[in-house]
Amino acid sequence: MFGYLRVAMAMPNVSVGNVKENLGNIKNIINEANDKNVKIISFPELALTSCNLKDLYKDKNILNEILYSIIELKHYSYNFDMIINISVPLMYRNFLIEANVILKQGNILAIIPNLNSNKYFDKLSNIDDVYKIYDHINEIYNEVIINDRFVLEYQNNQNILMSFSSGDNYTSLCYSNILFNSNSLKENIYIDKDIKRLCDKFYENKSCLVCTNPSFSESSTDKVFFSKSFVYECDELISINESIENKLLISDIDLDKIEAMNKNFDLKNVKIENIFFNDNYKNDNKLFRKFNKTPYIINKHNPYKFSMHIIDMASIALSKRMDSAKTDNLVLGFSGGLDSTLALLIILKTIKFKNLTNESLHIYSLPSYGTSVQTQNNIYNIQNALGINVNEINIKDAISIHFRDINHDENNINITFENAQARERTQILMDIANDINGLVVGTSDLSEIVLGFSTYNGDQMSMYNVNAPIPKTLIRYILNSIADENLNSNNNINLSNALKGILNTPVSPELLPSDSSNILQKTEDILGNYELHDFFIYHYLKYHYDIHKLYNLAINTFILNNDNINSYSYSEEYIKETLNKFFDRLYNSQFKRNASPDTYDIGLPNISNAYFDAPSDLEICVRI
Repeated sequence: MFGYLRVAMAMPNVSVGNVKENLGNIKNIINEANDKNVKIISFPELALTSCNLKDLYKDKNILNEILYSIIELKHYSYNFDMIINISVPLMYRNFLIEANVILKQGNILAIIPNLNSNKYFDKLSNIDDVYKIYDHINEIYNEVIINDRFVLEYQNNQNILMSFSSGDNYTSLCYSNILFNSNSLKENIYIDKDIKRLCDKFYENKSCLVCTNPSFSESSTDKVFFSKSFVYECDELISINESIENKLLISDIDLDKIEAMNKNFDLKNVKIENIFFNDNYKNDNKLFRKFNKTPYIINKHNPYKFSMHIIDMASIALSKRMDSAKTDNLVLGFSGGLDSTLALLIILKTIKFKNLTNESLHIYSLPSYGTSVQTQNNIYNIQNALGINVNEINIKDAISIHFRDINHDENNINITFENAQARERTQILMDIANDINGLVVGTSDLSEIVLGFSTYNGDQMSMYNVNAPIPKTLIRYILNSIADENLNSNNNINLSNALKGILNTPVSPELLPSDSSNILQKTEDILGNYELHDFFIYHYLKYHYDIHKLYNLAINTFILNNDNINSYSYSEEYIKETLNKFFDRLYNSQFKRNASPDTYDIGLPNISNAYFDAPSDLEICVRI
């Protein structure tokens, strides 16, 4: 199902010490999981007995019931295309051990001893043996692998290795991508911090943790349990159970994301077994997880602090480039739109950082045929709010002369008509920079660069680009957070109003003739919505998803997981059309990216060589 693996964390009711009743509850929850197309189900630590049975783990009656129940589960699993992971107490060569038993379709795949059990169990290591268990139904002995370094290789995706453990045993981090951990985390006032500390281990190892914990019905002797099961996927907590009433938490693990982490394994002495699932999701395209519609925006941060951190990074980078170029002068073409506004704010922060005056600012408005009253008002409002001077050079006359020189009919509104204006602006800015020994600061953002929405050797070119690692949705977020901060703090109400005006202005290159009162050329009418494109850019650059995976991801994010059916942002057809445009423009615009000016990295997926490096003469064509 588009590179996902559906897993379940089962938290059945527990009857302390009553193995038969617990087995019945476990069977019921397996059946429920099967109805939802679950492929791997994991149960809490010692779910057949209780995780708090203490010395009664040694009770021969209970141990015999455990062996009986394992065989019952083996036969019960016959009709389920599902791995069942259950933690049990077992006797092994006169040692009492805790182990994970792995079953699938009528087979016991392995018994995996726990290397870090509690005080009631013996701790053994380096076990590689055969465990004989009597099948009372078929009246034969089954010989089962017992190995503490046992992993499953997922044949549907051979780069994925899965391991299983109980309690605080996380040793298999060094030789698996996904760890299914049967745990018994107790509820306490620091539980959220405990979970975070645990997840941090998996963040460092770029691994996925499926952690299943007991239900509230567990023994309350000494401890209280609260069903805090969760899935942590490499760098994100994607599922967590907050309700004591939920006995089955289902999540879809992103195998392509895990694979993209490029983890190296220590496979010495590891026992690897192949496993295969039928991809029988019954056309169930809805995922049991939700995705951020704007992944470049990190919501856990304070919006203003997050935004200013990015501006600070850009200012430090630009300051260093000024030092290298031995200049104190910065040149900017200011259109009154989103991108040039962010670049202006970065320049102002850089000037302040270097203790320079506004004499180092050389800001130019370069109106032409398509310049609207709205963007001109934006320029006027910004310069008043910031106390700066924006010089104006109208390029119409220069463009008319240029058209005459190249014998181009001024009434022929074609690509030459548009690009000549962009190149004229760049020529003017570059020549001014040469005249004052300055740097032309670029404004093209990440979204435009990926999509190639720029004029080659026009707005595509500068001496240093401060916007290149920042996509359009994040630029909107930054400007909006600065506007809100200035409004709420009464610091600069005029700046807040000016930024809100820019945010309400449609994105446009303004290269086509207009009546000046309205913006006729709207970028998102040409490309598709930037929210969708930035969503595609993030997941493609970070995880290398293919077109079908991206389509399914977008359908889930913007349609299937939308709680309000009347508030769909886009139709399936619109998503498909925009995605096709994304790949067309991504592949066909590499020649522009290979000739782009220097920039810096803010730690999010961008178009630098670290994320995406390709030849200019690409001829790839993909379609959904």
